[in-house]
Amino acid sequence: MEEQEKKEKRTDVMTLGWFALGSLFGTMLLFSALMIGTNGAMLQLLKVGAATNSQAELKQTVKSALQEVIDESTQRNGAAANAQPAPAAAAGNIQNVALRPSNTQGKADAPVTIIEYSDFQCPYCLRYHTETFPRILQEYVAAGKVKISYKEYPALGDISFLAAQAAECAADQNAFWGYHTALFDERSRIGRIPQNKADLIKLASTALKIDMSTFSKCLNEDQTTGRVQIDSEEGQRFGVRGTPSFLINGKLVVGAQPYSVFKAAIEDALKNTK
Repeated sequence: MEEQEKKEKRTDVMTLGWFALGSLFGTMLLFSALMIGTNGAMLQLLKVGAATNSQAELKQTVKSALQEVIDESTQRNGAAANAQPAPAAAAGNIQNVALRPSNTQGKADAPVTIIEYSDFQCPYCLRYHTETFPRILQEYVAAGKVKISYKEYPALGDISFLAAQAAECAADQNAFWGYHTALFDERSRIGRIPQNKADLIKLASTALKIDMSTFSKCLNEDQTTGRVQIDSEEGQRFGVRGTPSFLINGKLVVGAQPYSVFKAAIEDALKNTK
């Protein structure tokens, strides 16, 4: 009987211990949820509060719940940032911005200039490239009303920077737009762009009719690093803080906005040039 009472006491102590540990993790999750501001915070707390049979199970429950909270916040905040309206005009004068001919489409004397600061890894940049860019080309660039110039703004780390370098190596052989399209097509097809120099070179060999020896030397020797850095610093001076961002005759438009937003900004710029 005495042994049974000891066993029951140990069980009670373990139960209280698990309850305390669960409460601690629950409090941590609540704090995280409140800081992040997700709508599913209470649902995650219910998951943590559920009965668990082991320490490993409790840890996994908390870990999964926290990850769901973070994922929900990331998706919502990303969508919110992408949906924000066009901000006020950017500081500075785009007349002082040098447009590289190899990275520019449209007539040199087009009354409206769109300068795009973009990242080949950015999902919103892919959305713009797929949904909006072709319509602007068709309706405005082909008509001689708009010229579009691409600037490198690799905001998502080393791989983005390498892709920007590679695109500029292609630009040195007047193949920027072909490589630009190949990178975004790859991003759309398999969910990511090439992750290293060797794969970036391989992509060029399959997508472009260029001198591969020159392209490989350019990328492997980091010959375009300075150009990419200059583009990024220039964008920051104009108020660019994320991708994609656009200067439409100096007015900053942020995100993969609906085509109607770009159309309105272009039409407004056209009116102001008359």
